[in-house]
Amino acid sequence: MPYAFGAGQKAATYLQPGRIGYSNTAQGGLDQVIGCIRYDYTPSGAKDALSVTGSGVLQMGFFIGTNSASLNSNVKVTIDGNIVLNETKSGSIANEGMIQVGSWYFSNGSYTYITSDSVPFNESLVINVTCDNAAHYYYRYYKN
Repeated sequence: MPYAFGAGQKAATYLQPGRIGYSNTAQGGLDQVIGCIRYDYTPSGAKDALSVTGSGVLQMGFFIGTNSASLNSNVKVTIDGNIVLNETKSGSIANEGMIQVGSWYFSNGSYTYITSDSVPFNESLVINVTCDNAAHYYYRYYKN
């Protein structure tokens, strides 16, 4: 079968729900420490933390609350027009955030563990979040 030049990598069709990341302290400044972009969510309904057109790779994405009142959270990831994850968590996401891509562990600034994945998209990537209280969405992606 001939190779089709210009065809992108096969886009993800599913992301595993129920993944958590741990933090036992406030997350201020972590975007610089772990090389991510931080979206500051303020509670007023669902909002796009990230919306990209074109092709690229999502390497990291996680949603974590700013305090214990960060309850009833939802993350929806849409790749190339297909919902690949629509996850809701009813408990606090302050110390155990919701991870969509990659992994993360942070302990009082003395130990940080982070890994990246490669989740390709060919046409678009949208990450939509909601929470009862303020929260942060951290992400890292590259466009082709």
